[in-house]
Amino acid sequence: MGIIGNWLDRRILSFRVGRILVNVTGFSVEPTHFEVGQTIGIELEARNVGSCSASGKCIFLILKAGDEVERIHHNFTYLAPGESLRFSSTWNTSSAEEGAVYHVMGYVSYESQSTAPWITVVSTNLFPVAEFVFAPAKVGLGEVVTFDASASADPDGALASYEWAFGDGGNAIGSVVSHAYRELGLYEVSLTVTDDEGATGEVGQFLTVVMSYTLNVSSNVGLTIQGSGTYKEGDEVVLTAPTSTGMPGVLGLLGAKYSFREWVGALNSTEGTVRLVLTGYVPRLSMQAMYVEDYTGAIIVVSIAVIAIAIIVAIYIRKRVGRAASKEVPPPPPPPSAGRKAESLRGQHRTR
Repeated sequence: MGIIGNWLDRRILSFRVGRILVNVTGFSVEPTHFEVGQTIGIELEARNVGSCSASGKCIFLILKAGDEVERIHHNFTYLAPGESLRFSSTWNTSSAEEGAVYHVMGYVSYESQSTAPWITVVSTNLFPVAEFVFAPAKVGLGEVVTFDASASADPDGALASYEWAFGDGGNAIGSVVSHAYRELGLYEVSLTVTDDEGATGEVGQFLTVVMSYTLNVSSNVGLTIQGSGTYKEGDEVVLTAPTSTGMPGVLGLLGAKYSFREWVGALNSTEGTVRLVLTGYVPRLSMQAMYVEDYTGAIIVVSIAVIAIAIIVAIYIRKRVGRAASKEVPPPPPPPSAGRKAESLRGQHRTR
């Protein structure tokens, strides 16, 4: 007869209720520029921002070219929530190499977790300072940009090299370089300078590449209007068409002219002055001022001239007719009584 019953098993599990989280709230290394044999002070501050106590250790590492030179650690237990600890240590640089670059790293390892490392670079060599400017400030698509790193310097030596990364995969070497961008967008340009002891300094700047436009401004009558040129996205161009212009040749001398009618092209308008804000993806634009023939002035001048000539001709004809009439008609003879009276007077004069 078998045994009828229940088989029981028992296991004890332990777990922590709450959140465990430690943050590094401060990290300092002094001095960062040292002489061989000088002591460097290292300090790290950590705070428990979780809801449970934490235990672990603070670790300081001294690295050279990725290799560990020295390791220092400080253990801690039961750091209560909301509390902080400050860990301090020193590094004796007697074995350090002149001109070498060292990385001082600090972080906290706790409860199978670790904080992100904080890193400070130290060396017997003062690090060079990288600086650069570029022109033009607004960069057009395909436009050549000049980058100038002449302001970069090394406080305790000389710069040995300048290395550029233009953000679009392009690179260059030199203190003054040029580059053109073939696509629109935002790019980060970085410059890395290296001094004569191998220390480096780096700086970056952002630039935006915008559309470039070629604008052709003309008229349908051969009149030159200012405004043609190369522009960039967002630029504003003011174009002014003269109200009128004289026709060439005799007609122009008589007062015939071309009168402005409208603008046609990138912007259509009947206003003589227009403001064109360049935008869009069409690289070549045109604006043409349209003029119409206006003979009003010439007609008035010719009409006045015709009237004046007609008046002059009429006056001339009238004078000629008057002269001809005066030659064909003889003067009338004196009346008889007047003749006899004149003879009587002459006779009396002779008697005396």
